[in-house]
Amino acid sequence: MRINRPQNLSVKTLYSAILLYLLLIVLFLFFTDQVLEDINSISQSYIPFILPLAIVMPLFLMIFIIYYLIKLGRMKKDHSPGIKLKSRLIFFFTIIVLFSAIPQTILSFKYIRQSTDKWFDDSLGNALTSGLEVALDFHRAYIDDLSDLYKSSEIASIIYKYREDPSSLWIALKGINNSLSSLQYSYKGNIQFFGDENCRLDESLFLNQNDGIQPKRSSKGIDILSFQKILSVDGYELRILCSIRIPDQFNINTARLTFSIDQFRQFKDFQEIFPIYALFIYLFFALPLIFLAILTAFSLSDDVTVPLERLEKATRRVAEGDYSFRILSPANDELSLLTSSFNEMINELELSRIKILQTEKVTTWQEIAQRLAHEIRNPLTPIKLSAQRVLRKKDSPDVVAILETSMNLIINEVQNLDNMLQQFRNFARLPKIEPVSIGLEALIIESSMLYSENFPAISFIIEEIDKTIKIHADKNQLKQVFINLFTNAIDAMNGVGSIFIRTDIVQKGYTQYCRIQIQDQGPGIPQEDIPRVFHPYFTTKKSGTGLGLSIIERIIFDHKGRIWLESQPGSGTTFYIDLPVEVVK
Repeated sequence: MRINRPQNLSVKTLYSAILLYLLLIVLFLFFTDQVLEDINSISQSYIPFILPLAIVMPLFLMIFIIYYLIKLGRMKKDHSPGIKLKSRLIFFFTIIVLFSAIPQTILSFKYIRQSTDKWFDDSLGNALTSGLEVALDFHRAYIDDLSDLYKSSEIASIIYKYREDPSSLWIALKGINNSLSSLQYSYKGNIQFFGDENCRLDESLFLNQNDGIQPKRSSKGIDILSFQKILSVDGYELRILCSIRIPDQFNINTARLTFSIDQFRQFKDFQEIFPIYALFIYLFFALPLIFLAILTAFSLSDDVTVPLERLEKATRRVAEGDYSFRILSPANDELSLLTSSFNEMINELELSRIKILQTEKVTTWQEIAQRLAHEIRNPLTPIKLSAQRVLRKKDSPDVVAILETSMNLIINEVQNLDNMLQQFRNFARLPKIEPVSIGLEALIIESSMLYSENFPAISFIIEEIDKTIKIHADKNQLKQVFINLFTNAIDAMNGVGSIFIRTDIVQKGYTQYCRIQIQDQGPGIPQEDIPRVFHPYFTTKKSGTGLGLSIIERIIFDHKGRIWLESQPGSGTTFYIDLPVEVVK
């Protein structure tokens, strides 16, 4: 059976293009994030990656569009069915896509241009710079306050006054400079600490520091400014460490301001390039989408026009007499009902044609069988009686040897004629089928077991058969089919070889069939004899009647099935049988 399979190349191409497009979007977004982190990368390391991505994808899609446009032109030239509808669908789809994409592109570019002019305005840069200056002035103010306290002329007297009372000393210093965060005190072996514990310095470091403003230090993520004052009082060394804690977020905010100013200056340098780059990104996404939309138009138009084209071709083939032509379409296709109805109609036409041919063939051979029966039956009894009468007188001395041989020959020939007559009669009036639900596996095995003892050199190789396959058939007649086919295969192989049996489920229209294959390793059948093997009275065997395959064909036809064969000289013969099945779930 020749099947016109739907061409889904455009759908596969479209899916592949969409997957590639999504992959490129992910890669491009990654590179875009990198570029936004470092604007200099626009003109540096990322250009070799971005440009090929931006060129290859649209070019790839454009090649397919050109291919389909050329294909469309050829279809117009050949006046293919549905070409006008296909052209209109593609044209209007493309116009809609362009009308929606072009205004968006213009508006997007204009918006980006206006936005970048506002983003990179000088007032924003001045504000960021002023903010950094304020932060630095704030930091310098802390340093100046600490330095003024260290250099103050009053500090020595205050220290001397409260040398024995460090808590009062801390209150006095705090009164002079309220921004102080801590005081660390050492006198006569008495070491005490007042204020923020985060500013406490390890005793060994505290006792080994020099007099003066100390370098900025960090403790637990906190920046601390401090000075150490060392005095000799009453012959003892008196040390004080005054510290100011810088606010927690000061350094982070200052670093952010510095980074923002640096970024702003970089973007400012690329202010003219940035809109072009943004437009480049937009087109990278927009152009493939436009091309994908056009390819989608081709695919959708194929969904409408290809079934029409297949129906037109199928109708032409049927008109030419080819009833084996079928159209396959997905089950969820919108036009599947139309194609299924068409297939069902062709199937009914084919069955009607086969039935008519079979009826004509059967009627013809029924008449032949009846005529043969009438012509042969009359002389059979006299011949047989005469032969038996002669045999009873075989003791006569003159005729014994001759008559015995002759009469036995006559009896054998008469028996052969009678057998042939019986075959014709069976063919002319096969019994009415009595269908029941039959397990196919058990029936095949049962039929093959009949040959196990008589033909030990024959092996049956049966592929695993689905136990759920049930056939609604006459068990005896179907068993006769298998026995006749097995017998023919064994005769063809001269009793030595393998017979291969396999089954498959096939779908024809709305009906499921079990396809049974029976293959032998015999010499095969000449190609010129294949069309005649099912004709009554055709045989290549010396002792054959030529009715076995005709009877098999009749049985299969009565079961609403079909039988055919394939054979090549030297490669064996394979018989195919399609029978309706019921699948038990």
